[in-house]
Amino acid sequence: MNSFFIEFRDPLFSIIIFFSIIFTITFFSYWWNKYKNKEDSKYLDKFLKQFQTLPSKDELKVLISSGDLSEKSWLLLAHSYYKSGNYEKSIEIYNEILCIPSSKNRLETMFLLGKTYLKAGFLERAKQIF
Repeated sequence: MNSFFIEFRDPLFSIIIFFSIIFTITFFSYWWNKYKNKEDSKYLDKFLKQFQTLPSKDELKVLISSGDLSEKSWLLLAHSYYKSGNYEKSIEIYNEILCIPSSKNRLETMFLLGKTYLKAGFLERAKQIF
């Protein structure tokens, strides 16, 4: 009976079995990690989509005129849009702030609006604002 299972006593066979076990564990670990990363990124993308929706122009008008946030907060939000390169949204916010009759920082808002128009490439509008 021992003559049939001579490979169990061979050291080369043991090394082959050892490396095949390591390869199998590594293979499954690699694919499990890929699967989990894909799943995690899917949940992360779903989570981040909640914050990427921008208010429309009508919603923005209602939000600014309601007065829930201060004018400085809206200016800060418009400035962050300006810094990120979203000039259209920044211009919308500045225009809505200027439509409020009780605007305290009217000159500052007009200057920032002109600067945003200039950066966006609307030279004639920037000239009119300045």
